[in-house]
Amino acid sequence: MSIIPAYRNFIMNDEQKEQGIAMNLKVETHTVENSATILRADYDNLLGTLDVHFKSGSVYQYVAVPRSVYLELIEAPSAGKYFHTNVKGKYEFLKRTVKL
Repeated sequence: MSIIPAYRNFIMNDEQKEQGIAMNLKVETHTVENSATILRADYDNLLGTLDVHFKSGSVYQYVAVPRSVYLELIEAPSAGKYFHTNVKGKYEFLKRTVKL
């Protein structure tokens, strides 16, 4: 599986233009309370990457993910169900190594 370069978000999409370039400079983090498997989700506005931290300790980084998908994930009644339906298998990913 090839990885899509994440540099494509240096060109702002309409959503980013509406919210201003400052949005591109931050990583949003959300602790997930409505999932038995997902601990946290991070979204990098500059790179368009979604990091999903699982309670098992695994972290997967999904590339070329719209911010709207991140927002829907953290607002879903079940983050795990949303993840399996709308993220897993739909975006390229890599498994990240987390140093404790």
